This record gives sequence, structure tokens and C-alpha cells, in this order.
Amino acid sequence: MKKLFVLIFYLLVISSCTAPGADKKTVLEKNEDQDTVKDIRQKFTEGKIEIEITTPGTSLGKIFRSVYPKKGNVRKQLENAIKLSSPKTKLEFEAISNKNPMILLNFMLLPWKSSILLKPDKATVKFDALTYHGENTVDYKSAHGIFFIRSQDKKNQKITFTYHKNELGKAGIQSTIHSEDYTIQKTPIIENIAGFNCKKSIYTLKNPGNAINHRLVSNSLTVAKIEVWSSDQMPSTVNFLNPLYINEKNGILKLKVFYNTDEHMAILYSFKKVVATKISPEEMKIQQSSPVYSYSKDAVHIASQVMGILFKI
Repeated sequence: MKKLFVLIFYLLVISSCTAPGADKKTVLEKNEDQDTVKDIRQKFTEGKIEIEITTPGTSLGKIFRSVYPKKGNVRKQLENAIKLSSPKTKLEFEAISNKNPMILLNFMLLPWKSSILLKPDKATVKFDALTYHGENTVDYKSAHGIFFIRSQDKKNQKITFTYHKNELGKAGIQSTIHSEDYTIQKTPIIENIAGFNCKKSIYTLKNPGNAINHRLVSNSLTVAKIEVWSSDQMPSTVNFLNPLYINEKNGILKLKVFYNTDEHMAILYSFKKVVATKISPEEMKIQQSSPVYSYSKDAVHIASQVMGILFKI
């Protein structure tokens, strides 16, 4: 049960990168899907961040983004979306179902709608997936956070628990990428993401044939390759809100994850819009159910409750 719990929160993908300081070459990448703004020169410390998840290489992401949990009957919405999709999308769905159904599970549980609120040394993220709504807040100085999750269709099915940042991977809130398991290529490429110049690096799994490695991100689904972007203009506080974690000093704005060596099958996480504005303490608060559990004391109970919420589809 605990292994599955860790797998589920591995769904939202994010990481980070740093480029070599001695390399003076700069290559700007154009991203037509993003609303680019002028480069923000000062370090971002407070404001709102909108997050976008897409599936480059396949149109399946459009199916899942077309489902609105608040309308109810998510399963029926999915069935209708597949029926109304193009023949190409139907073939993609069938091919992935046969080749790697775990990727489809990831798609179903990705938080397709997500936003971050940031204040100095504090960050809060609120997100919606097909089966659940989640809220997570972390205090960077104390290294502690609070996590809330509830079912989309049964509002009384919910749980809240506290955690220490070192428990993120154990709790299933985050999965950690161990850099020693990857070959890291630092590139001279710079891309403007939501107004921030971000440096790109590439993490490639040293042993992609080892699909089940208990030290890696998931016991069932391994990340074979990660393309990551980060900026020294974005504080690293945001990194602690992302289920896929790499220990980087700079803030992470974009990640492209490949679960296998298929270059046409990836999930792309990116900051779409960043707005510098004052955030009130009230906005930073998250919902809390009672009682509030502690992961260090109630790990088994937390895991069972969260599993029941995630697999309601």
C-alpha cells in the first residue's frame, strides 16, 4: 500500500537545473504555447504562479484536461471524451494502454489545474485532479508543512497531516530524484519561461533497463530522462511543493519527464504565468480537516486514507 501511495504523488513532475558558469554561449528557445513577458530582472519573492501541464507528443492530455470534476461522474466524462476524440487519439490511447498502462494511471491522477502562492520563505500550492483536490503549504525556515486532500465527489472524505521536509518522499508528497543515479548534462541553452531566463540541463538514467529500482523515483515506474529548467531569479521555496524533487538551490520553472526512452511520450510541467503581487496571510492558509495527523506518527493511517481518495475513479 505504501509503495502505491508513493507512486501516485509522483504524478506531477518537476525538477531543476544549473548551467556551467564558465560557458558563455546562450541559445534562446522559443515556446509558442506560453504567454511570454519581459524578462524579470529582480528576484521574485512574492506573488501568484499559474502552472500548466501538457503532454507533448500525444493528444491524450486534451482528453484529461476536458474533464471537470465539479460536474461529477468523472468516469462518464472520460468515456465521452474518448468517444468524441479523433481516430488518432483513440489509437494513441489503445497503444499506451497496451504498452504501459501505468502512464495512463499517471495521466488520470495528474493535478491538471494548479497554482502556487509565494511569500518570502513560505509557499502554498492548491490543485485539482480528476479524483481529488489538494492543498499544501510549507514554511521554508522551519522545514515543516501541512497537507490537505479530499475527494472530489465526496467532500467529507478528507484528511490533513503535518510533515517535515525530510519526510516528503516517505509520505508520498514528493519523490526524490537521486542525482547519483543519473548522468547530468549541463547545457548552454536558456529559455524564457513566464518572463524568467532559465538554464537547462538533462538528467539521463544511467541504467534505463532497471525498471524496478527501490532507490529511484517509483517502485513501479522509473523516470528514464528529465529535461529541467531553473532560474536564480526564482526562490527554491517553490521546489518543496513539487512531487518530483531534485535538490537545487534555484527555483524550478519547467520540467519535461520521460518515463521510458520513447522521446514521443512525455509529461511537461511549466510555470505559465507569474504575477508579482502582495499575498495576504489569509490567502496562504489551506483547508484543514480535523483531526490533523502527523506523518511521523500516523503514516499507515494517512496512506490508507489517501489511497481511498485517489482511487475513486
